[in-house]
Amino acid sequence: MHHSGSTVHNILVKMKGEEKYRELAENITEGIYLTEKEVIKTVNTACARIFGYDSPDQLIGKRVWDMVKPETRERTRLLFIRKVKELDTSPVELQCIRRDGALFWAEIRMRIIKDKSKVFGVVSDISQQKKIEIALKESEKKYRSVVDAMNEGIVMFGTSGEVVTWNRAATRILGLSDIQMPEVISPNIDWKAIHEDLSPFPISDYPVVKTLESGIAQQDVIMGIYRSDGQLIWISINSEPIFDNSDPMPSAVVISFNDITKQKNIENQLRELNATKDRLFSIIAHDLKSPYNAQLGFLELLLEEDASYTKEKRQHFISMIYNSAKQSFALLDNLLIWSRIQTGKIAFNPGKISPGEIIAESIMLHQQSADIKQVKIITELCNDGLLAMADLDMTTIIVNNLLSNAIKFTSFGGIIKIGCIETGDGEIQFYIADNGVGISTVDQEKILRVDQNFTTHGTNNEKGTGLGLIISRDFVLKNNGKIWLESSVGKGSTFYFTLKKP
Repeated sequence: MHHSGSTVHNILVKMKGEEKYRELAENITEGIYLTEKEVIKTVNTACARIFGYDSPDQLIGKRVWDMVKPETRERTRLLFIRKVKELDTSPVELQCIRRDGALFWAEIRMRIIKDKSKVFGVVSDISQQKKIEIALKESEKKYRSVVDAMNEGIVMFGTSGEVVTWNRAATRILGLSDIQMPEVISPNIDWKAIHEDLSPFPISDYPVVKTLESGIAQQDVIMGIYRSDGQLIWISINSEPIFDNSDPMPSAVVISFNDITKQKNIENQLRELNATKDRLFSIIAHDLKSPYNAQLGFLELLLEEDASYTKEKRQHFISMIYNSAKQSFALLDNLLIWSRIQTGKIAFNPGKISPGEIIAESIMLHQQSADIKQVKIITELCNDGLLAMADLDMTTIIVNNLLSNAIKFTSFGGIIKIGCIETGDGEIQFYIADNGVGISTVDQEKILRVDQNFTTHGTNNEKGTGLGLIISRDFVLKNNGKIWLESSVGKGSTFYFTLKKP
């Protein structure tokens, strides 16, 4: 058979092209194969070597699935059938099997040609890469386990303040779920945080913001945060910058924080105890000592042998001694009650009590003091059948202290209104209103706090330490009630407290 010159030329060109292709295919390190209807038709030497064969001919005619890990063959076959149908040429990582049965990781990239029955593929042995990847994942897993086991909250932020990662302690301390974490704690969101002095903590002062902007670490920053459940917690925060190469600005910031709420509460309790001690010493040193000095002075005058005082003068001295002793006794009684409260030695026996009877008895007890100052006490709205659930002795002391204060700070000829009403939320509300000197806004903040010194004098120069109000507050709270006041300087004060109904 003879061929024309042009035909021979075409055949020679084609042969030269195939030779170049074969030369190229044989000189690359990646495996190259061609399959037709899932059967291997052509492979290069590198492909045979990757699969552990001596020559490419040993792979010709094998089904492509025979080269895949036996347990995954069917799943892999279905995957590649789908990829061919969808013309999906994205790379696939899978475990293959060598001629000697050893497994290795391979990456397969393929190109679908002609009528989808032929597939041209490239195989790369990525066992070493996969080994490193698995080792990194194991290392990350161990790191994650260590970080998650920490009691300290850890959060990493990106350059824009976005949350990158966090540990379990962070979600536990902040009271957030994993879903909420990246949405809620971004420094771009105002947490309504507070400083230790209860002033607002602006976003610009957040440790993560300062470190992101300056690249300088922040240490032991105390921040109060209101969690989503309304609870105020205190945390101590450290922030550390993370730098990439020689970039002067951080590529990320890691903050760590501890829950110091218990520590802060203990500090506050110690502060209150110290304030209590200071208040006690102040009362003993000044308010309790002064009346006795006055009594001794008047008694010395009365004991002078050559003194020729009139009956009226002597009566005045005795009256002054009596009033001073009465004030001293009331103060001493309050001190004893208060000390029993602090040591937990006062009995608490709640039961059904009659507010009307307690108010009536308190008025009888204080009527003489009111008459001396010509103060009129008016009882209002206290039904006989009204009952409260509280400790009788504590409630009596509360009413006595509030009524005594009202008389003390009401001017001569003034009026005091005392009564109780039933509220709509299952409580009995007591009130003691006077038209006396009133209390300034500044002093209203101090008057029911043991850690604030509040000493004043009544309209007849009666001594006042504020201790009775502190006792009243403690007893109201002990009985699950509330206490508050409304006052205006020069117009009078009204004290309120509530007790539960039976």
